[in-house]
Amino acid sequence: MARTKVLSVGVDVLFLKEGKYVVAYAPALELSSYGRNEQTARKAFDEAVSIFLEETERKGTLERVLLKLGWTLSRNRYEPPRWTAGELLRLCRARPMLDSVTEDVRIPLAAAT
Repeated sequence: MARTKVLSVGVDVLFLKEGKYVVAYAPALELSSYGRNEQTARKAFDEAVSIFLEETERKGTLERVLLKLGWTLSRNRYEPPRWTAGELLRLCRARPMLDSVTEDVRIPLAAAT
């Protein structure tokens, strides 16, 4: 599948303390990873996002998966779902939240046919 463009989209990532580990969780992608600290959790999260995007693009299911996760597509731009602070806290499931950041995720756009 030829790409015409790669779109950079900000995705909220929560860093949660779970036992001895730090979990990086992106509700908009329903992806998580973990590490011994925030730095290793972030690195593992970046790898998980990369694999997710590569595999869904390879299968031709990227757009369908994003739409199912609540993303919107308008004017050739994907927008992730957004949550209020209270909703994000509920997503943490009562685990201590260490940090919350917005990570740039590079979404490939397929060439128009």
